[in-house]
Amino acid sequence: MATVDKDNKPIGQGSGFVVAKDRIITNHRVLTGATNVIVFFADGESVVVDGIVSDSPKRDLAVISAKTGSRSPLGLGDELSVPQGDYVYAIGAPKGLQLSITNGIVSGFRQVDEQFMIQSTAPIAPGSSGGPLFDSEGCVVGVTTSLLTDAPGIYFSVGAGDVSRLLRTPNTVVMPISSLATEGGPEAKLEPSGETEAVQKLINDKSYASAKDLAKAPEDPDLNRMIGEVDFFQGDGRSALVHLKSALHKNPQDAEALTYYAFELFLAGRYSEAEQSQQSLVRIAPNDFTLGLLSQTYYAEKKFKEAEETALQGLAKNPAEETSLSVIAGNIYWNRSASGMTWKDVLSKLANVSQSSYWVKINQATAFLNQNKEKEAIDLLQGAKKNLFPDPVSWVVNFRSHLRQTVRAFTQSTLCEGPFLSTAAYRPPRISLLRYSLPRYIAYPHTAAPATLFASIVYFAVPNTPGVYPPPKKIRKDRGPEWNKNARRPPHPLNP
Repeated sequence: MATVDKDNKPIGQGSGFVVAKDRIITNHRVLTGATNVIVFFADGESVVVDGIVSDSPKRDLAVISAKTGSRSPLGLGDELSVPQGDYVYAIGAPKGLQLSITNGIVSGFRQVDEQFMIQSTAPIAPGSSGGPLFDSEGCVVGVTTSLLTDAPGIYFSVGAGDVSRLLRTPNTVVMPISSLATEGGPEAKLEPSGETEAVQKLINDKSYASAKDLAKAPEDPDLNRMIGEVDFFQGDGRSALVHLKSALHKNPQDAEALTYYAFELFLAGRYSEAEQSQQSLVRIAPNDFTLGLLSQTYYAEKKFKEAEETALQGLAKNPAEETSLSVIAGNIYWNRSASGMTWKDVLSKLANVSQSSYWVKINQATAFLNQNKEKEAIDLLQGAKKNLFPDPVSWVVNFRSHLRQTVRAFTQSTLCEGPFLSTAAYRPPRISLLRYSLPRYIAYPHTAAPATLFASIVYFAVPNTPGVYPPPKKIRKDRGPEWNKNARRPPHPLNP
């Protein structure tokens, strides 16, 4: 990109990259003193910048508004996921030489004037400032800056986390580029207020009641978002949706408000609305987390093909993204996956991410069931039930566990106490099965094996099944208790 003064004379140049629809990130210092900015894309097209959306001189970052057309934004990664010594790659336009690539390694992480910076050996020459710094997986982990480049071999970049935070800054007005050169320009307006920072600190400390008392500016979109966050964490879904929707009405590009709003719609079972909100979120912030949320919503809507395609996009950005892995695991479990991944590989990755993952618990419960440890399986499935992943398999496995526990208790009571069905050992499992598992089983009949379904119908609907002996109807006094002609066999000696 080239910067010009009021007479359209060139005064400098720099680099930048697309982070969202019609949004480009660059360095604050690249724009300082300019009246207009012209962006030159890699395909040769050029556009004039409409203005500045968000600015942070302290972080040396600025988000500008320009027509990006159909060009895809770069995915933001996590700078902390890149260990010291890993290779990184910088792309820029030193001296106007577009798409120049340099490489190096991460030398360390520094605090420079209270600002977190990535130190690397990837050379950054004048004209490259504001360009992306990639990791070996192709994710943007930083924005290169010309700050402190006077020492050979020492170059710094602002972390991708600061970019994400700047993208969430309220941007209701597009300011002219020239206002950067004046004192008290847009940077003063776009920095969070003291009240906003105080509310955010209370939320981080989980002091939700205090945060809600302090946030009393219903017209402020940023504070409205924070009130919505408080309502979300306190479980007040209806109030959360009201405040978050109000925040988004004033600032549709607020990625954080959109994240909570879409997730609350998902929790409310309003999947179609959640899908629309999450699609907007992916356009604003196309990262592994947002793609995982969208794939989970597709899964809940039974759009399994779209769910898997979106999950694979998320895994391309982060191979350890839990929600995307869970979507792939669900499709593999029900034999509808075309990903080419195996159950063993996906389960191994999920176990490495979190032992409390939905499919990890399902696999462990199934293993307990195969070992005839029904109680352990049922206890484990209680945790799987609380997981938000929208798949009924936990209820199905739970039903089978209760059914096997019931049959086992019935068998033991029949062998040890005779043909009567009123033993204490038998009643609790049966009551638990009827009250808890059977309604869920009826709700998802297509997920159970036909043999299990047939066995359960026979077991509950046909009391006089061969092998299940009802109590004698009448004992003839002249024959005594030794024999009853209405019974199918002599009564048990311990239970005449």
